[in-house]
Parts: sequence; C-alpha cells; structure tokens
Amino acid sequence: MQDGGRRLIRGARLWDGTARPPTFHGAVLIEGNRIRATGTAADFESIATEVPVDDFPGATIMPGLVDAHTHLVGFGDGRPGDALSDVAPELLLLNAARNVRNHLHAGVTTLRDLGTPGTIAFRLRDAARQGIVESPRLVLAGRPITITGGHLWYFGQEADGVDSVRQAVRQVVKEGADVVKIIATGGSTRTSYPYRAAFTPAEVQAAVDEAHRFGKPTAAHCVSNIGMTNALDAGVETIVHAVFKEPDGTDHFDDAIAMRLASSGAWVDYTVAQGAIRLRHLESVEAGGTPLSHAERAEVDSLIAYRAVRGDHHARLRSMGARFVMGSDSSWMWYEMGRFCEEIIESVIWGLPVLDALRGGTSWAAEVLGIQNEAGSLVPGLVADVLVVGGDPTRDPTALRDVQAVYQSGRRVVGAGTGPRQGPVDEAHP
Repeated sequence: MQDGGRRLIRGARLWDGTARPPTFHGAVLIEGNRIRATGTAADFESIATEVPVDDFPGATIMPGLVDAHTHLVGFGDGRPGDALSDVAPELLLLNAARNVRNHLHAGVTTLRDLGTPGTIAFRLRDAARQGIVESPRLVLAGRPITITGGHLWYFGQEADGVDSVRQAVRQVVKEGADVVKIIATGGSTRTSYPYRAAFTPAEVQAAVDEAHRFGKPTAAHCVSNIGMTNALDAGVETIVHAVFKEPDGTDHFDDAIAMRLASSGAWVDYTVAQGAIRLRHLESVEAGGTPLSHAERAEVDSLIAYRAVRGDHHARLRSMGARFVMGSDSSWMWYEMGRFCEEIIESVIWGLPVLDALRGGTSWAAEVLGIQNEAGSLVPGLVADVLVVGGDPTRDPTALRDVQAVYQSGRRVVGAGTGPRQGPVDEAHP
C-alpha cells in the first residue's frame, strides 16, 4: 500500500458490527493491516487528498462476515456425507481450496470448520499461510469426535469410553485443532441412530473437560433433546442444530431444555438456510414448468412440514432469550460454499431481528470463535477485515448478496465484488 500503508474507504453508510445503527456517509481508515479509525467522510476530509481513497456510492461498509459452521470438503451438490469417503483425499483438499476461495469472495473473511476428514483442514491452513491458496482466516476442528459407527465416523476419529474420548481430543489438539467438535447424537450418516444419544454423559463430559484443559472451546452436534441435555450438562459452548426431537423421531419442544439453552450462555447454531435453499430450488424448478418427480414432491412436502416445526421452535427459543450465532453448515448436502449470507437472510425471515442476525454473522460469531479482539467488528486496532455491500443490510439483509468489495487484513481481495475502485492501485493487488 501507498502512504505508509494507509487507505480510506468511503460509502453511503458504515455499520461497525455493534448494536449501534449505521453511520451515514461513513468511512474507515486502514493503516497497514489494521483499522486506524472510523467515522463520517467529513471526519477524514483533511487527509482525503493525501491517501488512496476507495469510494462506494450507495453502499454499506461493514465487518467481514464470520461463518461459525462449515465443512470444507463438501461439494454442495446434494451428495450425502457418506459419499465423501469415496473421494480421494487429494481431490477433497483441492475442493476445499475452491470452497474457501468462494467463501472469501462472498465476503466471509473468517470461518470455523466443524468437521473434515484426516488432516486436510490443517494442510489447507498451512497452504493459506504460505500464500498458496486464497482463504478466509481458518478456525478449525479437524476430525469431529464420534462413537464407532456414529455420525461422521468416516472422517476418522471414532472413540468409545472415557479414556478413548480423552485420547481422541488430545490427538486433534496435537494436530492443530482450535475447537473440539463432539457428535452428541446420530445424524445423516447411514450407520448412526439420528435421534439417540451417541456418547454417554460421562464420555461427553470427558471430551469437554479435556478440550477445556487445553483452552479449546467445544461445539456439539445435537439433533435430539437427550443430545442437548448431555451437551449442556457437560458445558458445551455451541449447540449445533438444536433439534427438539425424542429418540423415536417425534417432535417435542422441551421447555426445560429450551430454558437451559437460553440461560446457560451457550450459543445456538440453528442452521436454517440449508433446507430453505433446497426448497426454493425445487419450487423454482416447478414454477418454471418442469414437473417434479415423485421423490422430489415428497421432499418438498417434507421440507415444508419440517420448516413449520423448526420455525415454531425457533420463535420459542427467541422468546426465551436464546443467543443465535450464524453457521451455514455448508457445504453439506445442497448448500454450496460461497452463500453464507443466506443463513443471515433466512434467519431474519424466521423472525430474528436483523441486527441480531448480522451480529450473529460478524461480531457475535467472532466472540464464539474467541477472536473478538482480532476481528468481527470495525473497531480501531482490530484487523481490517472489511466487506462492502450494495444497499443497507441493516434494513434489508438481501443486500449482502451484492458484494461490492472485500478487504482482508487491509488488502482488497482481487476479483471479489463488482463495486468501483477510485483510489490508486496497490502494486501487490491490482
């Protein structure tokens, strides 16, 4: 960068990632890879002729997005997770590199991956640090801890019994895990039992205790009431999916569990967009005149029914004060990476206040990942991860789809966004 690494970004408004409303005619001054100051364009009038300026008329300057839940190796083309075990690790690594680039170009400057096979995620991070691949900041779990034959067992970290669970946690920490992912119930994996507890309460507690002993937070996959109970008892920080079902698959919103979830301080990663994306696609196919197959029609009916139940439970959790963090769960099933904003948009459709949804995908997500002192907000001293979008996402979150520019650690990401650039070009980033 020129002028000692300083650059001024100006837009119609600036939202800093907090509960405060946007600042009109906002601007952020970057120095090196950090945010030096924020304010109105008038506040920086005296230096506007001295530093490079990027102007984005009509756009909003905001923090780079933070996705709290991804799976880096998926394809987002509908194939079940089990099918990934048939793909060569080298291809999965190359696909992960494509996925992180897509997320970055869509405005995600930090992501947390909650499950990849082997050490693929760690090698990807090595490549990103060496400049081999273009990637958001990566916060990684590596292999999730699961029981023999449990959900995601094919990612390679089965464990049974308290001692085995402790050893498994130590192994992923050794390999570089920033967070420990615990599979508290079954899931879509064919050999698992979706709504039954996977680990015993003692095993879940051992995993959490061992993770905390190394200063690592935990996240637990929970698609039943018993799974959430075991995770909350153990002190898990992020409850993933938070599905209120009994072991036989019947829906049952348990008020006691919900109140515990809301009062415990745990974060809820509800994952609302995956089903919505699939439903909208099938509905658009039908609206375009192509008849749906028998199986597709049954899928639409199932998605609509499931959405109604989940929407009701989401509303009840909100009324109790539950804290929601935005995690896409992409690239699982039909949710390809590069569309994280749909999680925020869909959460608002479900009733979450727009600022809560935006903070759940920026500053609150950074807090969940433990990086709030580095990223997630436009606060002087933090890393300059900046997203510029057309329109005003604090009023209409669909504005997040209109990416104008992405800045990572103070540098504009080449090829990301369509907005104008009026300042002098960096030699390193034309």
